[in-house]
Amino acid sequence: MINVLLRKAVVFFMFGYAAVAAANWADDAKMAREALGPFVRSSLDEGTRIAKIEGMHAKARDIAGLTPDKEVAASVAFSTGVSVEKLAALVESKQLEVMSLHIKTPYNDRGAIQSIIIGSYELSRHDGDFAARAKRAIGIVRYNFLEWSQSMPPKEAELHLAMAKGRMMIYGCEIYGRAADVASLLGQSEIAAVFADPSARAQRKIEEFERLRERAIVAWETRKQQQAER
Repeated sequence: MINVLLRKAVVFFMFGYAAVAAANWADDAKMAREALGPFVRSSLDEGTRIAKIEGMHAKARDIAGLTPDKEVAASVAFSTGVSVEKLAALVESKQLEVMSLHIKTPYNDRGAIQSIIIGSYELSRHDGDFAARAKRAIGIVRYNFLEWSQSMPPKEAELHLAMAKGRMMIYGCEIYGRAADVASLLGQSEIAAVFADPSARAQRKIEEFERLRERAIVAWETRKQQQAER
């Protein structure tokens, strides 16, 4: 049975590729390039892509310069897959919060990529710090791949089993924090692009995440207290 809670927070996107040569295997570089898709179209020439990213970064610096303490949301793309531990160390050092994760893993030997978004609901509802919650959410993703494989034809089951046991790395995330702290990500070797968003819509996303997180903390504390009283 599909985990209903996970279904609300995790959205799967399949990106197929026609070529079958071994060179098209979905390696780290290929997944990092795909992670830039929401920022700049891959069809653009390299100079235009670089200019667009530099424009985004200039905007982030401008916001930080004018309103360093303003709380802003930002979308981040990484130049390489990063682990939960590495992302946790990065955001904690910058005093940033993570609202969602964009994970990628090879789907088959023909270059297809499975992209997984762990949304704010799933990332907020578990107990512990960011690293503990992220590991728990990714563990649920792996469990679901394993569970789904039980009712699939052999070939598809094999692919899902491979994903359940395989490499899952973070190639993007949504964060929020002080504008100055968001801008301080620029220049980090693992950061490919940062799009800071000070809009009212982004503020509502931050508020929603904080509400979800607050409810989860209260629920976990109540559960622990009840267990202690037994």
